[in-house]
Amino acid sequence: MACTLATKVGDGRNEGLGNDISIIDIDLEPLKDLYASFDNKAHDSFKTLVMDYVLNSGERAWVRHVRHAERYEKLNLKLQSLLEQSNQEPPINEPPRSPLIEAIEQKPYKKTRKSHAYKATEPELKRVAGELCVRCRKNKAGYIDNLICSGCLQKYYKDGVFHTGSIKKIVQETCLE
Repeated sequence: MACTLATKVGDGRNEGLGNDISIIDIDLEPLKDLYASFDNKAHDSFKTLVMDYVLNSGERAWVRHVRHAERYEKLNLKLQSLLEQSNQEPPINEPPRSPLIEAIEQKPYKKTRKSHAYKATEPELKRVAGELCVRCRKNKAGYIDNLICSGCLQKYYKDGVFHTGSIKKIVQETCLE
């Protein structure tokens, strides 16, 4: 069983559409149990028990509140005025700007940076798998960008050179010149 309680806020005058009414929904189901277990020890009368339940401990929810209704009406009016204003001044469709032009334009507050292009000092060696080793010229090269064979790689490992970049540098300096 639920009870809907409406209270009138303001000076008591009816102002047209009833904008000054607040409505609260209170669940009255637990009052049956309170009535069954009522003894005059905690409260003077059952009426004071009901008022304590309604005002303090009962489950209640606002269905409508005056402040929310006023705010809703104000926002609706503002939205209507914004819509009317936007309908009077439709947006101007500008042609899209070219990204090339935007890239060229400089911003006056920014300092332009110098661009340094990457300069390769040596051409990259690209060898096809299956060619002969450049160090011993006997076996097929399959290691370190297809430059050396497995036997030559083991010799570098025995000499203490383990990094592939270092091995490649040594091979390029000694065997390719």
